[in-house]
Amino acid sequence: MTLNPQDYTGHVTAPGKFEGEARATLYYYELIMNGDGEDITPQHSDGEPVSEGLSLVRFVVDGEEAAAFGKDAQIECGDIVIILEDGLGFVSMLAFASDDAAEHWMYEWFGQPCKGCLACA
Repeated sequence: MTLNPQDYTGHVTAPGKFEGEARATLYYYELIMNGDGEDITPQHSDGEPVSEGLSLVRFVVDGEEAAAFGKDAQIECGDIVIILEDGLGFVSMLAFASDDAAEHWMYEWFGQPCKGCLACA
């Protein structure tokens, strides 16, 4: 199933797991439900997630998505989008200008030492 980014504009105002998010969050979440995206959920050495119920999935924004969401979601072509679903089921979208910035955020958020991204080098 192909999703059209043009169908996902504005912000979600209804209560629920996407409340207050740009509609781009719904678009990427539906892509995840279709099996797309790269799962980057941090895991312990035994393969268990660092935080129960947490899910992080990475996307690279393409030109069509940037054109559809750019102003509402503040993303540009080539940006890294991470869809975060917390243990309570709430979904948020985070956008970064580079993989290094996304990786740095992830290590900082989990209180772990960064593994040498450009921001820390």
